[in-house]
Amino acid sequence: MINHHNILDIIFINYRSQSITEENIKELHRQLMKDIDQWSDDGLYSPGDYKSFENMTVRSNGKIHNFLSPDLVKEAMRELIQKTNEYLEYADVKVISKHPLTIATDFHLEFLNKVRPFSDGNGRIARMFVNLILLKNGYSPIFIKEVDRQEYLNRFELSDNDTGPMLDFMADRLIESLEEKVQFMKSQK
Repeated sequence: MINHHNILDIIFINYRSQSITEENIKELHRQLMKDIDQWSDDGLYSPGDYKSFENMTVRSNGKIHNFLSPDLVKEAMRELIQKTNEYLEYADVKVISKHPLTIATDFHLEFLNKVRPFSDGNGRIARMFVNLILLKNGYSPIFIKEVDRQEYLNRFELSDNDTGPMLDFMADRLIESLEEKVQFMKSQK
């Protein structure tokens, strides 16, 4: 929890100087996951390093969903980072496909639902970079609350071939975040 809080501080306080690079992703993962007790399996302990073993998840329908093979991760991450940064150069809030939330959601889905580059800690890192993208584009950060967790997980399955379900979920979280910000600002008057 302490490491997670420290990383959030890095993102939220220094978002202007943070960038979406392989080095930054690995460094934040290294800092986030530096304590061996945080790992679901201490045999996988490798903070800041891409996975060296296959990983998968079992979907709600019982089917196994495999993530990218470890030997393909480095190139896939390079492509994802390059594509995301290129899209961000041409972000346009008036075009849904170019909106920063769409770009952040696409990054999030590919990072978590396809590549899943690390042995552990992938979700926390992906959500931090979603927030980095949003903050750098003038939006409030979003948070996945415990009450939304199951719906969030279900959206991965629904978004295998269509990003729409996850984008809708993220848009709802962004609206909640903006509403909370407005309420906070009103309470400060």
